[in-house]
Amino acid sequence: MVQIYIDGASRGNPGLSSCAYVILQNRQVIHEESFFLGLATNNQAEYSGLLMALLYAITHQFNEVQVLSDSELLVKQLNGHYRVKSKNLVPYFECYLSMKPRIHHFLIEHIRREKNTRADFLCNQKLNLITEKDTEREASLDQIRELFKRIIREP
Repeated sequence: MVQIYIDGASRGNPGLSSCAYVILQNRQVIHEESFFLGLATNNQAEYSGLLMALLYAITHQFNEVQVLSDSELLVKQLNGHYRVKSKNLVPYFECYLSMKPRIHHFLIEHIRREKNTRADFLCNQKLNLITEKDTEREASLDQIRELFKRIIREP
């Protein structure tokens, strides 16, 4: 089973945002990545981190995934303890629901922020180092959906 630490950050809420994930296998980092999201809320950034991590997991055929997030709202929504009421989060949640069946064994757990330092660092680093090139390549929800559609079409 791989462990995936996810995070999202927004400077302002909404504001310039980023997301990141760190994938570990046997306690070793095997991949980490961060993305500039453009304008988004913190919760949208958290969901984007999840979706980008799931895209990577699906592409690399990780069948057993444990996601660790410091977003209590996200974890409780995905585990069915809270409903997704916010209209701006419903599309992210629906995208998650379309991806989840592609992973055979999926767990998500809440962790304290202090346990998520690498993903948090990557989010903040991305926001600190934003260039004009980054703003041209932002990872919007529509782009995430398109990537997923391409993945499921591939043999």
